[in-house]
Amino acid sequence: MDFGRSVAARPYAVGIQAKGLPHTSPGQPPGSACDCIGRGPAACFVSPMSCPFSARHCLSYRLALQGLLNRHMSAPDEPIIDLQSDHYFMGEALRQAAKAYAAEEVPVGAVIVRDGRIIARSYNQVELLKDATAHAEMLALTQAEEAVGDWRLNDCTLYVSKEPCPMCAGAIVHVRLARVVFGASDLKAGAAGSALNLLQFPSLNHRCEITGGVREQESRSLLQRFFSEQRSRG
Repeated sequence: MDFGRSVAARPYAVGIQAKGLPHTSPGQPPGSACDCIGRGPAACFVSPMSCPFSARHCLSYRLALQGLLNRHMSAPDEPIIDLQSDHYFMGEALRQAAKAYAAEEVPVGAVIVRDGRIIARSYNQVELLKDATAHAEMLALTQAEEAVGDWRLNDCTLYVSKEPCPMCAGAIVHVRLARVVFGASDLKAGAAGSALNLLQFPSLNHRCEITGGVREQESRSLLQRFFSEQRSRG
């Protein structure tokens, strides 16, 4: 099997390779060597299956995929990946978060799903756009509204790698999202139940179903690494 062609190319990775830069892991700045090559899946600090960069030169990804194939061969009646699961869609949100990390934005990513299909993808772009409201959730909601052709998203699910803040939670209620799934909780400012719960606020005219803690460790590790690096730079 050609592992390099087994998964659709990631646009960000294509951009890096087109410039002749080395393959980069989410744990390294663009242009540096991938710290997981040759060290196995455990060395990749974001799940190898969630790596937003090209699989072509990533041994971690290839080993992880080979493990999935081996398990499938021993149990052929079981699917390799459940493409409708919260785990899978959160992986897509984590890919977006890794793009934010590479762009030196707070690494939060989001996707919106309707009828089992992703209709919007985004990541934090506050610094890039010089816009304090350009959170991953806000940008994804705008994309989804355009895709649906309506401001009501009552049959959609948002997957986001970090618990929404009050601003994003307010927007989520306004568009009437059916469900919100997040990764890492935010005890200081999370508005989906950690600091407060705007998504199920009694006096508001809409309440969302909430699922938290999906792939939480991966989401939290990415955030912790980002802020640790920011502090070390002074």
